[in-house]
Amino acid sequence: MEHSIPTIYSRLEQHAEPVLQNYKTDLTEHDRLECRSLKAGQGGIWGVRENGTHFVVFPLLYGLSPVVLAELLKKSRITLEHIKEIMRLHPKARWYNFTCETNQRGKVRLTTAEHALSRLNASLASIQARLAEVTNAQPHSQ
Repeated sequence: MEHSIPTIYSRLEQHAEPVLQNYKTDLTEHDRLECRSLKAGQGGIWGVRENGTHFVVFPLLYGLSPVVLAELLKKSRITLEHIKEIMRLHPKARWYNFTCETNQRGKVRLTTAEHALSRLNASLASIQARLAEVTNAQPHSQ
């Protein structure tokens, strides 16, 4: 049954083929490597345009220390601003949601830039909330 679900990377290749003209190593090297690291339950957004791709994985947050969460929060804010700039400069880019179900396999669906941004914002809010939870659960020194 598992093998009837296509790999996320194979779906990205299909979607990139009619669009991606330059910087194909964004897909063949960078995105392929990201796909190999995906865990069940992870999702994210992926953008493709004539001159490259943009791959954003939403992290699994449980079991992470406050230090790691704070670093993820900082990185996610930078990523959000970067993606906003890409969307502004390249309004014809195509954006996709992906969800890893098992063993690098899952769903990839076309979405709007607005929905991709809302997913980025939701991921950022989740990191903030988890950081607040973990920080509030830490024993306070007296």
